Amino acid sequence: MDQTKPSADNAPPAPTPSRSEALFERSIAPPVAASRANPLSAWRLHARFGPVVAALERLLRHGRQASASRVLALGRRSPALESLLQQSLSASAAGPAPAVELNWIDGSLSLPLPYEDAAFDAVVAIDALPLVPPSARERTVLELGRVARLGVVLSSPFDGPNVVAAERAVNGLHRSSRGVDHPEIGRHLEYGLPDLALTCSWLERVFAHVATMPVEHLHVWQSMASLELFEHSEPTAADAADATFFPISVGVGEGDPAYRTLAVASNRPYAVEFRPPGAGNAEFTALAMHVALEGAAQRQSLDRLFLAVTADRERERQEFSETVASLAAELHEREAIGEKLQRDLRERDLTVDHLQATVAELEQRIELTDDHVENLEAAIEATRLHARNLDAMRDEQRARADDLQVTVDGMHDSATTSAQHIENLEQLVATLRAELSEASDRCLEADARASQAVQKLDEVFSSRGGRALGGYVRMKRRLLGKGKGE
Repeated sequence: MDQTKPSADNAPPAPTPSRSEALFERSIAPPVAASRANPLSAWRLHARFGPVVAALERLLRHGRQASASRVLALGRRSPALESLLQQSLSASAAGPAPAVELNWIDGSLSLPLPYEDAAFDAVVAIDALPLVPPSARERTVLELGRVARLGVVLSSPFDGPNVVAAERAVNGLHRSSRGVDHPEIGRHLEYGLPDLALTCSWLERVFAHVATMPVEHLHVWQSMASLELFEHSEPTAADAADATFFPISVGVGEGDPAYRTLAVASNRPYAVEFRPPGAGNAEFTALAMHVALEGAAQRQSLDRLFLAVTADRERERQEFSETVASLAAELHEREAIGEKLQRDLRERDLTVDHLQATVAELEQRIELTDDHVENLEAAIEATRLHARNLDAMRDEQRARADDLQVTVDGMHDSATTSAQHIENLEQLVATLRAELSEASDRCLEADARASQAVQKLDEVFSSRGGRALGGYVRMKRRLLGKGKGE
């Protein structure tokens, strides 16, 4: 039987599927789900970016240049804005659609902006202002106006009791279903929504004209945001493409609550023109909502049906794959066990040969050990004789040591007597030194007295009587016949 050597961790190698196995795999493999747009996601993209695109298209169309228009977008990056803007520009242009260069700032905003004055034709901020701390909102709006040449388009929820209540309801639903605050609405509630009138006053400091317009029904937004919590998915390219098929939204009717408000600041009053809302707009909005919700429900039902149909086939395919893998693993395990037994048998044969060689070597060592033992016995006898000789020499050395000890004791006594004598001599020397010191002192005293006597004698001879006495002495010496030297 052909045996395959197992790997180091006894894991069987991946089997190569045969043609029949490949056909079987294809027969039970689930079909690939078709990529189609989500109507709910497409409608939310349209409602969020549609009004912004309408205002931006008018700004760029009235201030068109020969080169491509540059637009700075502040907010979460989305290809839907680019698709809707391109579609709007294509519809309004007589010839080819003008080119637009869209630049995004979707991260943390650092002020001042790293751009020159009027570096962009237009600046768009979509749901970005509520995410800025209140202390930095004025500076942010002024910076957006500084880098814009034609105008600024702001789309955002602004402060109001209805808007705040709707956001609290959606955030509470998000917290109940997922345990945390909504990532964006939670920050809205933390920072507080911006004030529309105050924001417009900031824009008026940069541009001459500021127009505002509510653009999204509050109840529609709340319904869509609530549905998104239970069917959340990131917008796809198909969703962005479908969003372009909706007509551009118009404003909310007067008196109707709105979630977002569009604020457009420009140097010319014609930059923003909106159609007045009418009854037809409300009917279209209701119809579009119905179609979007119906499409989302149908897609969800089809997805559930697809999962139900393919679940059993996927389970069967998984079970079959696991069975085949288990059989292959068992076969490789049995082969590995057989190879292990063969290796054990070969190792035992090698062990027996090694033991036999070891026994022969031990017998030879025993013979050599016997000869060595005989030599050791002779050496031990010679060592014993040498030990007896050493004992005799030791006794003789001990006797000599006793005699030497007696001699040493006598010398020690003599040394003690000599030391005593030396000590007496040292005392005598010390006494003599003291006497010699006293004699020296007496000599010094005698010298001192002699010096005094000579001094007194000189004083006597130097006096008048002394000179007379000296003359008398010299005369007497001459009379006695003694020389001058005497």
